[in-house]
Amino acid sequence: MDRLDYIEREAQANMEFHLENLDSLKSEAQATLNFLLLILSGAFGYTIKLLGDDKLAWAFVMGCVTSYLSCVAGYLTLYCLATGVVMPPTNEPRNLSSNDCSLEELRELELKNLQKRIVFNRKRNTKIGRRLNKARLLVCASPVVFLLAWFLLFAIGHSLGWQTF
Repeated sequence: MDRLDYIEREAQANMEFHLENLDSLKSEAQATLNFLLLILSGAFGYTIKLLGDDKLAWAFVMGCVTSYLSCVAGYLTLYCLATGVVMPPTNEPRNLSSNDCSLEELRELELKNLQKRIVFNRKRNTKIGRRLNKARLLVCASPVVFLLAWFLLFAIGHSLGWQTF
């Protein structure tokens, strides 16, 4: 095995790792979204029940939490699950079939192109991973949204002389 064979094999393995990583990130994002949608359906149903029971103050608080979680689900869908550009692991045959350079030169050029594709995919995966982590933290912050909505309603109601709770 010569030097170029070794570099090509390792570069290809690196590219495959980044493509597998993307699949893993998408799977994790989908699992998080499924969990979030389950929570959302329960929160929405409970908000409707509170409205039906004329418990408007609690319905407002739960409505705020439900709206917040809906925004998080939208963020997760748009920024973690939406399809985007993925650089392919290899070049197209028409690009490789040029007779303008020797096989060794072509392999060197293709290695440079592969490096660019690897860097692109690595940056994309890093961005998706950060966004997924952010979405999960936002889900964890939903009790804070609940408390803020409750405090806001309590403060407004108190200043206007309402009996809210």
